[in-house]
Amino acid sequence: MSVNQEMIKQHGDSLLAKLPKGIEWQPDQRFDALIAEIPKPLMPEVSQTLKEHFSQKWNNKNIKKAPKEVKQGAGIFADMERDQLLFGEEESPEVMAAWWPWGPGAPASLRIFVPQEIKPEKAGLFSKLFSFMK
Repeated sequence: MSVNQEMIKQHGDSLLAKLPKGIEWQPDQRFDALIAEIPKPLMPEVSQTLKEHFSQKWNNKNIKKAPKEVKQGAGIFADMERDQLLFGEEESPEVMAAWWPWGPGAPASLRIFVPQEIKPEKAGLFSKLFSFMK
């Protein structure tokens, strides 16, 4: 298990405890996350738990208005298609969740991950010039 997956378990423990029993979590090496397949009968309960646990929910339309830190922290999960959702907090989320339904009548993937580190923006030419004038 990667260091990131250990952090997910540590910071996401309260969320994992609220989700229905019987969900099987697997390491997702591709996205450095924990992943579970959510069967159709459990989808409403899991969806409700995510809405209650996280203060924010983004989709492929409103993610454009999310704070830059959310989009950068979510990484590839901020590039959503129709019906995909991203759950988190606007400020300093410890974990986030990506909800990816597979289609009508099919299960959904739920990934829980630690947001990527936010890299500071590099100072532009003008800000560098003005910093010398101070």
